Amino acid sequence: MSVSRRDFIRLGGSGLLLAALDPRKILAQDQFKPSPSSPFYEQLASDEFPFPYDTAMFEASERIFNIRRSPDDPNVWLTDLNLILKAGKRLDVKVLTADRREDLSHPRESQSFLGVAGSLDTVLRGYDAPRLYYQVQYREGQGAWKALPPRTFKLPNVNWANGGSIQVAFIGDDHNFDDADYAIPDQYRTNKKTGDYVVEYLKNIVANPQWAPDPSLGELWNGFLLAKGIHRILASEDPDFFIHLGDTTGIGAPYKWKGLGFPTTNLTGQDYDFISQILWLRQRKIFSGLTPNMPTHLALGNHDGEEAWNQAKPWAKKWRLKYFAGPTDAPYPEGGHPDGNYYAFSWGSDANNKGGAQFIILDVTGFCSPHEPQRVQDWTLGPEQNAWFEKVLAKNEHDWVYTCFHHVLGGWPTGADETNHNINYGRGPLFVESDYADFIDPPLIEQVRLTNLAKQVGMRGFIYGHDHIFKITKVGAGLNQKDLSGMAVGSTKRTGEENWWRGDYWKKYYGNGFKATPDFYGPSGISRLTLSSAQARMDYICTGQTPNTNLANGGFEGTVYASALTVNAAPALKVEKTSLNFVTEANDSFVVPAKLRVRNSAGRGLKFTLTPQQDWIHVSPNQGSSWGPWVDIAVSMKPQNLKLGTYKGTIRIESTDSGVAPQTVQVGLTVVRNGTLKKQGLPSGRETRGPAGRLG
Repeated sequence: MSVSRRDFIRLGGSGLLLAALDPRKILAQDQFKPSPSSPFYEQLASDEFPFPYDTAMFEASERIFNIRRSPDDPNVWLTDLNLILKAGKRLDVKVLTADRREDLSHPRESQSFLGVAGSLDTVLRGYDAPRLYYQVQYREGQGAWKALPPRTFKLPNVNWANGGSIQVAFIGDDHNFDDADYAIPDQYRTNKKTGDYVVEYLKNIVANPQWAPDPSLGELWNGFLLAKGIHRILASEDPDFFIHLGDTTGIGAPYKWKGLGFPTTNLTGQDYDFISQILWLRQRKIFSGLTPNMPTHLALGNHDGEEAWNQAKPWAKKWRLKYFAGPTDAPYPEGGHPDGNYYAFSWGSDANNKGGAQFIILDVTGFCSPHEPQRVQDWTLGPEQNAWFEKVLAKNEHDWVYTCFHHVLGGWPTGADETNHNINYGRGPLFVESDYADFIDPPLIEQVRLTNLAKQVGMRGFIYGHDHIFKITKVGAGLNQKDLSGMAVGSTKRTGEENWWRGDYWKKYYGNGFKATPDFYGPSGISRLTLSSAQARMDYICTGQTPNTNLANGGFEGTVYASALTVNAAPALKVEKTSLNFVTEANDSFVVPAKLRVRNSAGRGLKFTLTPQQDWIHVSPNQGSSWGPWVDIAVSMKPQNLKLGTYKGTIRIESTDSGVAPQTVQVGLTVVRNGTLKKQGLPSGRETRGPAGRLG
């Protein structure tokens, strides 16, 4: 039996049940009301359209993903749109798009589809506007046309030079499947199984940010707190995209299935298929507040069903591709896995995919051995994912680079709570050799190698979940002294595992969570990463109160409990040599080119041009860009029509970025009589090691 919206409102009659601990929490709720300037205001504050979707016609909200440049026109953005209809429904559908909300009444483009059943996949086109607006209209049979709310999402048109920024929202380990543990009245069990209860929670929070469920439903804390986090993102944030760090579907948590009403013994392929379908559709429903409004990415965790050792893996992947498809190896220049287990994408980059911010999503559980790792060194990306990751990092043409995964490829040598030494759980912020020296030979650990690669290219962060806390760990400096950090993003879930926090390894690597200003923060919260050209800021924001946390008094909603700032230094121009000298004979028409190396020795990206000041000097190419590595320039001479003697010239190297000091390279050319070099046994037309006028 499903629970009606009216029943949920009635059951929420206690109103401030969870907020009654402290009056400041009640006041803090006001900031969860959307501002009229919010791009999602109409969705949250208008009764004209069903929120978050029409449950009579659709199984879940629209989902947009794979925002990428058109291969035919770099000024056009393509975005995949997916709709899932209710079983048995057949609809006529229109999809309208415009650059502004008010233009949806006379859209830039309109697509029409007749007799749609099951699902609909189409592509939206965006242009040079900061955002794209779209609306889905539909009718059943010859009935009246209806409409879902006007939707909007950002296009990757951010301009660093004009003060543009990128905002990313993170949720880690919401563990909504843990609600299986809590008994509720029989009439609500179906809603718990399908995820409809989280959708109903979100509706009620939208109607009244101070709403809280009655105790008969209030045990479903994880779903309630997840709905609070989703509402915070919609009401108070405006992310370019959203990344979930894993442990959300529960397909990899079979010990919770009985509480959700699934079979648990003598399971067949048909059982795994059924369970995977329900849980992935559940996932799609639960995140229906976000999926129409921003790309939603997922780094698979150890409870999401595609672990190498999980019997449900083939069916979990099948239904992920159906209900929560993401980038594969095709949409983005970085490529990835054909089924989207790992991939990378860039935001704010130019038409050549340079600049902006790059996010690399890894699958840390899907390519290990077919048993849950028992040793630290068992964690691996596998050869193909490793080779792909190295290739992506080596490109190194972005202002910011982050790698997102569920947990480190190593960790301390125990299970979840440090009592089981026969299993390894990938726990902790262990990134470098010294972290492992006490219990294993560090070169055996894949994470150590990944960290060294990350430092070599100036990556700025490993962003992860799994440990259910917010903590920033300084890993060390890499290329051009760029700081690399490990960033645990926290969790929206109900319980902060205080028994974990008392473990010896935990205290060694994460610190003390029980002092007045703790070394890390527990639930419930989301993380927000804000990037500009000059800096990155990671914030942990409380989104819901829970007594099972180390946040003061259960947490003050909307409060930023911790922040970390990373500076991206202005670029600086560096040349490997400040002088080049050549010798040639008078009749030579060709001088072997010498290699001049130019690079950016600081942060961000550096574009530069090379201008010879004399017409007998030639450079190729005459412009380039660097995010740290050397760029090779060929310098050659044109000695024709030059008389015997010594010539001095310069190459001026300048950046188009303001404030970057130009560099000059002195060039000397000596033209000698024909046969001179031959007598000395030297090749003609070459760079010398000595100054101009001397044969090196």
